[in-house]
Amino acid sequence: ASIAVAAGVGLDAALSALGGLAAAGYIERSANGWRLCKQTASYRKAPDSAVLDPPRAPEPDPAETPPFPDELAPSSA
Repeated sequence: ASIAVAAGVGLDAALSALGGLAAAGYIERSANGWRLCKQTASYRKAPDSAVLDPPRAPEPDPAETPPFPDELAPSSA
């Protein structure tokens, strides 16, 4: 429960994440519960090529652009 409180999530969410963290090698089960794995002092940094730019939004199609409100109002002239 202390992991869930520290993470700010519910107990079910914390428990479901523990398996994935253990499989990834970040934590391990001990006699007292869960603990961080004994690893080197630093984690490997992802290569710069792993960073992806977000996809560009497509340009709007003029045929699908809604008209301005003044184009819809009937002309009083």
